Amino acid sequence: MDLGSLLLIVALMVLVALVVARPLVTEEQLGPGRDSQASHWLAEREQALDALLELDFDHSMNKVPDEVYAAQRARLVAQAGAAMQSLDRLEGAGADAPASDAARPATLNDTQLDKLLAARRKARRK
Repeated sequence: MDLGSLLLIVALMVLVALVVARPLVTEEQLGPGRDSQASHWLAEREQALDALLELDFDHSMNKVPDEVYAAQRARLVAQAGAAMQSLDRLEGAGADAPASDAARPATLNDTQLDKLLAARRKARRK
């Protein structure tokens, strides 16, 4: 090998090392950011909606008794509502004028829940 080839190999190795080391030295990686919190709450909401769909299906197939269904459904709706409120708070923290907590509903209303579940069912069919 000649000197030019060696210099090219060394330059490529330095470039690769810089690209690999970049996430280790940036400030974004030092702590949990808003994006990781948002993805956590999105996953929490999706999990609750999936569980609601499964619970509704099991109830329609008479696998779950009415009293168990009501309790489980209330818990899952509260879980999805809490996740959505946390997402709203994160979005409000990023805006110039955050909305007050009093303006947000304490739980999901039936219309919001029906829309979310319908979208989830449609996505599952595809």
